[in-house]
Amino acid sequence: MRITITAAALLVLSTVTSYAQCAIVYQHSDYQGRSLPLSDGAFIKSGNHSGGGTAVGGYAPRMGDTWWNDQISSFKLRRGCSLYAWQHADAEGNRRVFTTSYKKLGSWNDQISTLRCGCGSHF
Repeated sequence: MRITITAAALLVLSTVTSYAQCAIVYQHSDYQGRSLPLSDGAFIKSGNHSGGGTAVGGYAPRMGDTWWNDQISSFKLRRGCSLYAWQHADAEGNRRVFTTSYKKLGSWNDQISTLRCGCGSHF
């Protein structure tokens, strides 16, 4: 009985942890290079950050000496979530809504300057 309760608790904990994650963006195609996990509600625009992502202090995480601006080439998106991407800072320029993971972004490769990730109630 004790083992059953422990296994059930681990299952609940892993479900809660994965639920908070909306997407993982990658520096290169095929989910390669540096990665940045985005939680449900994350909003990143040209180096600035607000909402539920992984950054702190108002800035997006750095990749070596460069910002994530125009660096995203692939991403894994959790089922039921959407990734809104804009070509320019401040949610301007061309916009695309992704509802599934992409190993290669084609014409959107290294073009994203603003993105927002949300699941369910965040959109």
